[in-house]
Amino acid sequence: MFDAAFTLYRRDGLQLLRLIAVPAAATFGMLALSWHLIGPSLFTTEHPESVLMQAWELIIMLGIGLFAAAPFIFLAYSYMSGAVALFVSDRHLGRWPNAAVIHRLTLRKLPRLVLANLAILLAVCAGWIVGGGLLLLSALISARTGDADPYAPVISVLGVLGLMGGTLVLPFAFSAYCLAPLVLLLERVSVRRALSRSRELMGGLSDPARMTAIGLAVVTLLLQLLLWGSLQLPAGMLEQGAFTADIASGTLLFKVAYQMVSLLGAFVSFILVHPVLISGLTLLYYDRRVRAEGYDIELLSQEIWKRDRSVDFEL
Repeated sequence: MFDAAFTLYRRDGLQLLRLIAVPAAATFGMLALSWHLIGPSLFTTEHPESVLMQAWELIIMLGIGLFAAAPFIFLAYSYMSGAVALFVSDRHLGRWPNAAVIHRLTLRKLPRLVLANLAILLAVCAGWIVGGGLLLLSALISARTGDADPYAPVISVLGVLGLMGGTLVLPFAFSAYCLAPLVLLLERVSVRRALSRSRELMGGLSDPARMTAIGLAVVTLLLQLLLWGSLQLPAGMLEQGAFTADIASGTLLFKVAYQMVSLLGAFVSFILVHPVLISGLTLLYYDRRVRAEGYDIELLSQEIWKRDRSVDFEL
């Protein structure tokens, strides 16, 4: 599965990158902009003496990210991943991809793709969300009662357990629902049915397909981080060169140059490596359908029926 994904990517990578260049740039640009505008504010506060005010600031920043940035990020990412999946699907089935058809089909199914990806994110991060909410509640109770409430420590412990449990469950939740966007693209089903179909195709926890999906995600993430780290070397060299030449790192020109070099490396690693994950999941979808449903026989019968309707074909 890994070899097939990388082989397809090496063979048709240029056409694929041309197809997804705009949505990939939009996805990465929105992620980077959101992090630079919202991320630092999550770890700083103007009211260090008031836990309640800190909680209010945190809720406001999360709300801004959720309602202002998240919709655009999900739209761009869903479009990019949908285009990759349709391209890989065509190549796997022996067809040459038509870019106009891929864009049209992805755009038509974009709202449901966004809902499917949002559902997957919530399922994958459910433990973290619950654990973080419990820790926040514990902090608020402690601040209001002055550490006199006996339930605050219990809630805090439950929050820590939620974070730990969410980390352990995360890969298995991903492996259960990772095929839902592909099912939604390639079959005529609703979002809810796509999620249930993904669970059916991936099987139980001991099914090798689950480990394949987890392994593919881990390998892709490590490769992306490795490439990102290697591409960050020019940014480090720029900073070292500025220090050696006694150029002030606080100047506007240096900051612009440093940010451009840093973001370029991160974007290149994202657009080059992340499509491998989507390609691998697309191939895994067809592999599961062949093994569980005899999809190859179905395609063979359809091909025979198209070419000669007089042929008697029986299973």
